Amino acid sequence: NNVTLYQGVTLGGTGKEHGKRHPTIEDNVMISAGAKVLGSFTIGANSKIGAGSVVLSEVPPNSTVVGVPGRVVKRNNQALPRETMNQTDLPDPVREDILCLQQANTELVNRLLNMEDEVRLLRRELQKQKDAEASETQREAETPQMLKDAEPPGTQREAEVLQTKKSAEMPGM
Repeated sequence: NNVTLYQGVTLGGTGKEHGKRHPTIEDNVMISAGAKVLGSFTIGANSKIGAGSVVLSEVPPNSTVVGVPGRVVKRNNQALPRETMNQTDLPDPVREDILCLQQANTELVNRLLNMEDEVRLLRRELQKQKDAEASETQREAETPQMLKDAEPPGTQREAEVLQTKKSAEMPGM
């Protein structure tokens, strides 16, 4: 009772069954345009089958089926098809999967950008450490020269005079 079949619906067998080959449609079922219901099984009461769906297995009561092959995407839907013949607001599992993938991709891109920022920061810190070590090494290399340059004037001259005197006092020179 109260079954709605839209344009281009196919109710048929798969050719593999013997005996009853067509599906059993219970009360208050809506089968949208172009849907194919193939096999000897039951479409439960108060169910909806989305446009273009290919249903190859039993549909529980109060369910919504969409896709190729048909998948149950809603169960225990209490609204009766005769009250709501809305074919445009059926759930879209493929779209939902794509949205989940987009969200996961966005999260991964954000994590990658954060990691790149951290790597840049670590490289800067490493370069600062290398520069500091190079400056320290250069200071250590310059220290003996600075100490030599810091000797009081005349100290070196006095050493040369003493050396000259010692050479003059030695016999044979």
